[in-house]
Amino acid sequence: MNVLICGFLVALAFGVGAVWVCENDSELPEDVKQFVERRDICDHLRGEIGDGNNKNAVDSINKYCSGTDKELSRLRDRYSKESRIISELKGYEEEIEARKP
Repeated sequence: MNVLICGFLVALAFGVGAVWVCENDSELPEDVKQFVERRDICDHLRGEIGDGNNKNAVDSINKYCSGTDKELSRLRDRYSKESRIISELKGYEEEIEARKP
């Protein structure tokens, strides 16, 4: 029942693609679960920004995306010998954050 409720809530908030994490999150270490949740929100928001300069969208992107490049690298290093976790992280782009000049 919890999986169905969780899946339904995630589907409403972020689209069906995020449901898998909710169904299988007990298999992942807590730091990986937290990264996946944050990065999925980040990627969703990045897809919603469009061509306009929406300050609220930019603020949300900064909130959820900042630091995820470094965190992804750290997780890939930490779990480099655990194929299940590396497979989970494989789909995320390595560098999404703007580089400072």
